[in-house]
Amino acid sequence: MLPVHAKSKEFSVTIVKLGIRIQKTNKEYNISNQLIRSATSINANLHEARGSESLKDYTHKVSIAFKESREVQSWLKLLKEIEYISESEFTDLNKQINGISSALYAITVAMRKKIQEQKKAPHS
Repeated sequence: MLPVHAKSKEFSVTIVKLGIRIQKTNKEYNISNQLIRSATSINANLHEARGSESLKDYTHKVSIAFKESREVQSWLKLLKEIEYISESEFTDLNKQINGISSALYAITVAMRKKIQEQKKAPHS
């Protein structure tokens, strides 16, 4: 298992707890549910990628996880702006999701390059 898998799981747990806190404290459900959905989707897509049928399928799942990480970044910024999370909490969570996002992007780029190389390779 790649380190990003473990980090995404830990992050998912953190975000679910944050979402529940926002729901209890602020009685806000739309944004918190979207945040939870996108954060847990990262982890779910990475787990699904591990059982993929091909390199192309694997790359597609990781790419979806990357897109979900970008969505999480957007929700976190909004939560900070409406003051549902503090600046320090935002900074910590944003650092975590940026690390996950960067890793997913790097994996996606590397896998797409590998797919292109396979297409160029002569078939036996």
